[in-house]
Amino acid sequence: MNTQEREQLNSFLGQLTSARLNSKDSEAETLIREACARQPDAAYLLIQRLLIQEQALKNAQEEISRLRSQSSTGAGSFFSDSAWGHHAAA
Repeated sequence: MNTQEREQLNSFLGQLTSARLNSKDSEAETLIREACARQPDAAYLLIQRLLIQEQALKNAQEEISRLRSQSSTGAGSFFSDSAWGHHAAA
């Protein structure tokens, strides 16, 4: 585990241990408990998957932001120079 992964994990675990529920869906809780009983590594796998998905979401958001900033720089593009929808001068 590298430093960044350790920081992400510690941050998530801090949030997890401080979270409080007002109520639980009893059917969902039963299904989750049963699945965890069948898979001893469930907590590890779930947290690993969550952190991977968070990183993928962060990467996607950064890419969207980068693409938006590129399109607003006025560099011009195939679509921005289109005459469609513009009326020709008489």
